[in-house]
Amino acid sequence: MVMLGAVVSGTTIGENSNSSEDPIVIEWFADNSDDSSNQIEDNLSFLRHDSRVLWLSWHPGVLVDDDDPVGNHDGSVRAERMGVSQLPSLRGELQSIEGLQDGNTTDVEGIVEDYVNNTTVSRFAEISLSLQITDNDTSEGVEELVVQATITPLTNFSNETVLYLMIVEWSHASDDSTHRPSNVVRELMPRSGIPRVKGDTGLVQFVFDEKYLDPAEIVIDAEYGNRWGVVAMLSGHNIGSDSPRSATPSDEEIILGTSIETVPTRWQSATFEDVLPWMLGVSVIIIAMGMIVLAERRREMELPKVTGRLIAAPSSGNQRMYKVAIEIFAGTLEAELIKVESSPPWKVRRAPKRQTLEPKSENYWELDVRTEEEFSQKSVNIHVSFTVEGAGDGWVMDLRLKPPLDEEE
Repeated sequence: MVMLGAVVSGTTIGENSNSSEDPIVIEWFADNSDDSSNQIEDNLSFLRHDSRVLWLSWHPGVLVDDDDPVGNHDGSVRAERMGVSQLPSLRGELQSIEGLQDGNTTDVEGIVEDYVNNTTVSRFAEISLSLQITDNDTSEGVEELVVQATITPLTNFSNETVLYLMIVEWSHASDDSTHRPSNVVRELMPRSGIPRVKGDTGLVQFVFDEKYLDPAEIVIDAEYGNRWGVVAMLSGHNIGSDSPRSATPSDEEIILGTSIETVPTRWQSATFEDVLPWMLGVSVIIIAMGMIVLAERRREMELPKVTGRLIAAPSSGNQRMYKVAIEIFAGTLEAELIKVESSPPWKVRRAPKRQTLEPKSENYWELDVRTEEEFSQKSVNIHVSFTVEGAGDGWVMDLRLKPPLDEEE
């Protein structure tokens, strides 16, 4: 059941479908080694968990210090594209946020929160992402991350419309030595060949392999793939009912659609062929356990069951005496009662003699037990020995009866 669940989840996790109501995009450009920038980002961390916001954290390699462990080339490319020359900087929906200057480190929180609360966006494309990992188990991290984006325009787009596929580090392994912000864009790949006519549907596939992952220092552990994500962002121009053409100065570049998906783990991305050996192994174990349970259940039904209780009896001198009422319910096989005895310091009198017990018969005896008064509070341990036809000799069943604490009990 567990393995089947993993297969079923693997066919669904790694895919999503977005409507035109996608989140607001906010892009943060900062130097990770700058404490002031880190403070601002920490104060804005609530936005990373706001369903209305898609937060992208960029760390331009050409603008940050060497101490920034997440500074990269793609951050530099995006900073140049967005006209960022001074850190920290914020861009919302491809534009500078009004009231914030690049490098401004005061009153950021209130301005950004006001921007989010008073901004509405429209999306003009439906994007569905599907992710798959390839893990060869011979190197650190997965070998490939395969991204498939299904795109359907809801209006006509210009020929300059571009799909950006971004690998984002949602979280990371614990490392207290450095400040490691979440939602860091680690790899960016613009793609063309997308549909630009309203109602058309196209599939764009891209493979992030070693030549992309290694330079960006991306190591996706197949067991913890959900620490990483992929964001698809379609950026271009809505030209309405015009035929697809080059953009003009009057055509404003906007974000036409977005989609977000988390990288699947090894089990979530496993195919039926991958899981089949495990399923067969688990099935064998379950069948074996079932056979053991059935055999023990049958044995339980074949063997006699013994119950008993202590009954107060008159005592004399320094002797404590009890009667032991024993009931034996024979199982489905004929049994022979061999003997009934007790463990010291108790001694048995009037024990039943050796006899045959018919299948499913009920048998009752009372026997006497006694011991010295000084041992009267020790448990009375009775041992009933059987042979059972078809189940062998040497069956011993024990009764452990605790004497009452006082005469009235």
